[in-house]
Amino acid sequence: MKITVIGVPSAWGAPESGVIDTPARLRAAGLLDWLAGDGLEVRDGGDVPVPAGWQPPKPVEERMAEAGQLPHQGELLVVQREVRKAVAGAIEAGELPLLIGGECGVAPGALAAVAAATTGDPVNDESARPLIVWMDAHGDLNTAETSPSGLLCGMPLSVALGRGHSAQLGVGADAPTHRPEDTWLIGARDLDAGELATLAELPIHHVTVDELRSLGAEQLIERILPGAAILPPEARTSSSPATAVEAPEPTEAAVYLHIDVDCIDPSEVPGVTFPVADGLGTAEVADLAGYLCASGQLAALTIASANLSVDKEDLTLSSLRRLLTSISDALSLAVPASG
Repeated sequence: MKITVIGVPSAWGAPESGVIDTPARLRAAGLLDWLAGDGLEVRDGGDVPVPAGWQPPKPVEERMAEAGQLPHQGELLVVQREVRKAVAGAIEAGELPLLIGGECGVAPGALAAVAAATTGDPVNDESARPLIVWMDAHGDLNTAETSPSGLLCGMPLSVALGRGHSAQLGVGADAPTHRPEDTWLIGARDLDAGELATLAELPIHHVTVDELRSLGAEQLIERILPGAAILPPEARTSSSPATAVEAPEPTEAAVYLHIDVDCIDPSEVPGVTFPVADGLGTAEVADLAGYLCASGQLAALTIASANLSVDKEDLTLSSLRRLLTSISDALSLAVPASG
């Protein structure tokens, strides 16, 4: 399996600039080495072009008073288009794109590329529709009308589902729109009123922290990917041969996995812009991500919103190393035996 690391050093949708340096900091800390697993060929695809000159958005009162004017929308659109181009190029080359953000506002470009590349005949084949697995402390389901802040980093999942500002929707205008029933929001625990209304209106699968823990990662994966080859957690850490438990009629749906690191509890990951208590543990996120990666159905993966400039005692960096190493181990299991 070939993996292309794509840096997205953008904070144009966010209120702080710390996430800009994350791709460079992770590379310097050993990112490519963390991803070096058996049967994996890892390539650094560099960073997508990002407009320079980031400035903090105006105070929220001014932003919301300017009807239809989303802060830094033009700059973020440039980034989203570049992300779509880079992800599409990686998929076309038979590579797995691994995006390192940057904030969540860059995701619509990746989602549009995945939808365009992997959607088959959704009318006659439900497995032809790509799935979104979005792990985040927040819903990212706001629009310009519902957002209390007007920040674009709170809107990308809504854009992927075809809801939002016309300019943002234009990033994926020529790609199939993702469907809410094919969307899994996991770990969200800080939801605005508009997002709660959206979750009540649309058939999005919202899985809380408590629900995930009660159900267990393996059972949740069986719901997300019914019939897929399920690899037990010990298969990703044991030196003994992995044994897959395969259900009949495996799904072939491609998966876009988005991990905003604030889905993890701030006691383990303090280096984020919007920390929210009572989150998942790093091991829990790695476990769920591992099942998805080992399934062989991952189309693209994004790690977003780590702000290492506010990290404490390298806790966030350590969590990211453990998470990405686990992801690498799981991807190794998705490599065919023939290599």
